Amino acid sequence: MDFIASKKTVEEGAAFVSGGVNSGYRVGLRPNPLVFTSAHGATLTDIDGNTLIDYFLGMGPMLLGHSPSVVIEAAKKQLDISLLVGGQTPIEYRAAKLVLEQMPGADLVRFASSGSEAVQVAFRVARAASKRKKMIKFEGHYHGWLDNVLWSVAPDLALAGDPLHPNAVGGTEGQEISENLVVLPWNNAELIEEELKKGQIAGIIMEPIMFNSGGILPLPGYLERVRQLCTQ
Repeated sequence: MDFIASKKTVEEGAAFVSGGVNSGYRVGLRPNPLVFTSAHGATLTDIDGNTLIDYFLGMGPMLLGHSPSVVIEAAKKQLDISLLVGGQTPIEYRAAKLVLEQMPGADLVRFASSGSEAVQVAFRVARAASKRKKMIKFEGHYHGWLDNVLWSVAPDLALAGDPLHPNAVGGTEGQEISENLVVLPWNNAELIEEELKKGQIAGIIMEPIMFNSGGILPLPGYLERVRQLCTQ
């Protein structure tokens, strides 16, 4: 199995697309970023003709597999009705109601075009509701590529500092840490409690299962304890 055609296509595409790819994450893939021509079920087919099992799932959204008939038919049906109207449509309210039925812990829905945008809205809601400014994030967790959250995602260990009191390490050159962002180690509820006692935290953001910098599960009772602390 080789990926020669993918390599050539990405290199040629670099004349039009920065770095040859449209996501910084894909730049470092080995042996090289892949170019796919089709996807069905649990498999991807690349431009070299290789059929690969997809364990990545489009970073999560492809839970139903690729090209499921029920999704394809629904998309085709909607395309015959409208594509973009710049206003509300009945289907978005049905979708929001369905989300709430599946997530009983949620009160309301606001759709966003990307995870990065959704995170920024969540920050604003937390600050407005609490009348506080500071947010807690955890070392190794990823919440989008905007400067206010791209800290200590995969920090150089030489810069990371004390494991219990990590330094905030920027994800790109020229960043300046905001006084309103607190970086804590993952899986330590005691440190969260200490920080919350200061009365300055508007909200806490996390990956419930640390995924982007290695799969690290929460310790038993950790999520429940964090929820309890936030409620208090």
